[in-house]
Amino acid sequence: MYLRNNWYPFEKFSGDSFRWVRNDAEIALFRRRGERQNLELDIEPGPGLGKETLSLQILDERGREIASASITGRKTLKLDIPPGKDAFQLLRIHAADSDNVSVPNDRRILNFRVFRLGVAPAARP
Repeated sequence: MYLRNNWYPFEKFSGDSFRWVRNDAEIALFRRRGERQNLELDIEPGPGLGKETLSLQILDERGREIASASITGRKTLKLDIPPGKDAFQLLRIHAADSDNVSVPNDRRILNFRVFRLGVAPAARP
């Protein structure tokens, strides 16, 4: 797994390490064809949303929703990612209803921040 577009640089603040995300942050996954995985996210809504609740969508390469969650406050998610056709799969983390506003003295759009991101094998159904 590696990060692609729309991730801001790594930051530390008040003892936490994280990356802010504008929107549509891309994650590239490499796995065995047909393998199911869980995307694990420690995530928190940010001021760029313009509201308290983050309506999060995980989108595939074609923009189809493959997982979703509604988040208020910091939360750890474990989202099932269905297998793609190929060993390489590009996912986008999308804030569905963001106002995309910047905060005073910061030009960035801080929709949400991710404290931890990982991939783990999914349990078989």
